[in-house]
Amino acid sequence: MSLNYLKTLKPANFIGREDELSRLKTILDAKESSITVLYGRRRVGKTALIEAALSGRRALKFEGLEGKSISQQRKAFLEELSRYCSDINIARLSLKSWREVFIVLAEKIAGTEDVVVYLEELQWLANYRHDLVSDLKYVWDNHFSKLNGLKLILCGSATSFMLGKVVRSKALYSRSLYEVPLEPFTLRESKKFLDNYSDSNALDAYLLVGGIPEYLRYFKNSGTPHQTLQNEAFVPGGYFVSEFERVFISSLAKFEQHKQVILAFAKRSFFNRSELAVATRVSEGGSFTNVLSDLELIGLIAKFKGFHSGKNRYYLRDPYLNFYLKFILPKLTNIRGGQYKKGLADAVDLDRLQQHLGYSFERFCREKHFSLARILGISGIQYTFGPYGNVTKSGDGFQFDLAFDRKDRCLSLFEVKCRRTPLGIEVASEFEKKLKNLKVPKTHNIQKVLVSSGPVSKSLRDARYFNRIIELEEIVREF
Repeated sequence: MSLNYLKTLKPANFIGREDELSRLKTILDAKESSITVLYGRRRVGKTALIEAALSGRRALKFEGLEGKSISQQRKAFLEELSRYCSDINIARLSLKSWREVFIVLAEKIAGTEDVVVYLEELQWLANYRHDLVSDLKYVWDNHFSKLNGLKLILCGSATSFMLGKVVRSKALYSRSLYEVPLEPFTLRESKKFLDNYSDSNALDAYLLVGGIPEYLRYFKNSGTPHQTLQNEAFVPGGYFVSEFERVFISSLAKFEQHKQVILAFAKRSFFNRSELAVATRVSEGGSFTNVLSDLELIGLIAKFKGFHSGKNRYYLRDPYLNFYLKFILPKLTNIRGGQYKKGLADAVDLDRLQQHLGYSFERFCREKHFSLARILGISGIQYTFGPYGNVTKSGDGFQFDLAFDRKDRCLSLFEVKCRRTPLGIEVASEFEKKLKNLKVPKTHNIQKVLVSSGPVSKSLRDARYFNRIIELEEIVREF
């Protein structure tokens, strides 16, 4: 039978993803049949990556439909297969299980070589249930794996489903299965994507919404980050006004508890587990553990343990959600009413926005601690890291933005600054004041490091107070 394969071309503006693209091509070039599971959060660029890898290959794509029943998903699947086969009778089949559907697919592609079957948004196709994976196991063992060089790609936005129900499923255990997680763009990749932006504006865009290609596309189409916020964050129908709900719909099946956890961060920046349970009015049981695990797997929240605390503290990792909770959610009614159409300054205190960028930059540097270690030439030395100081519950005391307590008995202390105006000698004075209040073990040396996204004045350089100054050009290149 002659099949009408999916027409795929490498996207003209495809950038980055060199490692993932190379891995996918290697898998697809291999002679043996295999299953590849590719996952990542909504709009991270999964489809673009797969289509770049499929360029010039014989592929059949089937896509899950949001909010449809299992029977509707199977019907849509058969309708798509009928188009590939130019056979309307396939669409008229009434099949009661995924096993039957997959067997029909196997029969239609039998006799062909090196065909790729690509299932997109698998969590919707499966309705977040295990049945599809179980049926797929049977058909893989008895039909698909016997076809010459068949490649099966399973792709989804619900990371917890893709890991729990597919990658770690006993049904597919020990078979020829490859795992390809897709993370957001790095800052370096984001700058390459935003080729019309300066380093400074590219960093601001990254701190506001993260390295999600679809989000950055709205910045690329505007002259500056401020223009993008004005056009898409504070007007009725703006992309970033409605994206909050779409994040949950794409990534989670029953998302109400997950949403409540995220909304708790509108009031506080950090919670331990018990505090988060109280804030969301959810009991600290197994279901709460699953909620937190889901949100961590998707990359929306994360946890870390400070130097002076034995408990893990959770924080909101996702830049877009941080921005949404602080600036869009409190004014959502006014935004939808069209109150801020005149300009960004009517909607946002620009000084507060700059302060938000500062906090985001601190969080970014903490998360990219390994990049800082590489820049400092200490990647081979073990260290613990985190904010360091003596801050009381009343807010008294001091704190360094980041510190590395290194195994070579050196304490690297970081001052992290995100400013547009030049940093003066006062930065060294502030650092020295905190340093005098710090009790340093006699066995340790101190390394003083300044990380700045803005200009550094000549007076501060000439003072040679900091052992190392890391500036914007190096940050964009290495992060």
